[in-house]
Amino acid sequence: MKKVVILFVLGIGCLIGQHSDNFQFRHHLGISVSGLSGSGLTYRFYKPDYAIRIAGYVYSYDDEYGPENWYEFGATFEKNFIKTKHTRLYGLVGFKKQFYGYEWDDSYWGYDEKQESSIFAISAGFGLEIAFLKHITLYIDVGERYFRDSTINRYGEENYSYNSKGIGMALTLGLGYSF
Repeated sequence: MKKVVILFVLGIGCLIGQHSDNFQFRHHLGISVSGLSGSGLTYRFYKPDYAIRIAGYVYSYDDEYGPENWYEFGATFEKNFIKTKHTRLYGLVGFKKQFYGYEWDDSYWGYDEKQESSIFAISAGFGLEIAFLKHITLYIDVGERYFRDSTINRYGEENYSYNSKGIGMALTLGLGYSF
């Protein structure tokens, strides 16, 4: 909580010297890390009363043991509560889908290994966006998320699966360029 207050105070300090309306722009490209909605490359489309944000990434790697794959994507609908020249306070609802999987061909141990893990989450919360340096925006979202995690492990002929679900607090941090 102390970090949120410090970021808020620093953000207000950044606003004092600003002279242009940073939320006049309609598009935003950036990067975000999120437990509420998708992480990765981020695109946001602004309207006067709301914004829609999508984010995601894909990572794939293959070596002598086998392939490894990651992907995550998500979307958020943001409704403005307060919008000034350089700040925006909004409520949000969103979702994310995350997948991780690998296959490992291990002739040394005499068995193959495979794992697939999938997380789906829906979320609700609020966020604060601060615009500075004409086109740069920084945002932080805080909220609750409901998630379901499914994991399947295969070791040779043996299969293990784990399913869990829960509710927890999550955070989003993002930085981008508005145009």
